Amino acid sequence: MIKKLFFILTILFVFSNLAISQDQEIRPIKFKKLKKEIRKQRSPFYYPVLFQRYLDLDTSLTYEEFRHLYYGFTFQDAYSPYGIPALQDSLISYLSRQELLRAEYQVAARIGGQLLRESPFRLRETFITAVAYEMAGDGKMSSIYFNFFEKQVDAIMSSGDGLSTNTAFVVIYIRDEYEMLEVLGFKFGGGQALLAGDYDKLELEENPYGVEALYFDVSRLFAVGFK
Repeated sequence: MIKKLFFILTILFVFSNLAISQDQEIRPIKFKKLKKEIRKQRSPFYYPVLFQRYLDLDTSLTYEEFRHLYYGFTFQDAYSPYGIPALQDSLISYLSRQELLRAEYQVAARIGGQLLRESPFRLRETFITAVAYEMAGDGKMSSIYFNFFEKQVDAIMSSGDGLSTNTAFVVIYIRDEYEMLEVLGFKFGGGQALLAGDYDKLELEENPYGVEALYFDVSRLFAVGFK
């Protein structure tokens, strides 16, 4: 069943990729400025208000608001860049069962939703939760998590184009690097290097675009460190 699920995931990644805006303006993430913005109570990006809307599954959140949510989360006590969500093993092990019934997908979806409340803005888990709801026959909840997934991807894509260290994608979790590869239709080539200035370089398999590697800015992970 897990193989079937990830076959579905691959297909849906293609459709998600088509749905993601390709005309977002690329703007560097200025963490000091962002930190001030999310702490001002009169700001439209005041973090407590934005985060409550996320918890309330408010699909009116824009990609710009997700940009502040995703990167602003690194200034919250709950952010643990190298931690593993407590419910992650439960979610994966549940989906690894053979021939899941609709009711079991409903349980998996609820696990995914709870995981994202406790450890939010993880691309892989957001996508899996969306698929689990789809398999459970709950199109409304599935569309909510697909909406969140697409806007999170848009937020990351607004940070750069990934083609050099100067325009690297900024991520807050290492796993998000690999999810971005899949979203963009690339396959990991097996080579990875940590470059000076806190950049990850992921080599790609041969592709029609001639892109040899993608670059990711992981400076916030090192700035925050282990918790």
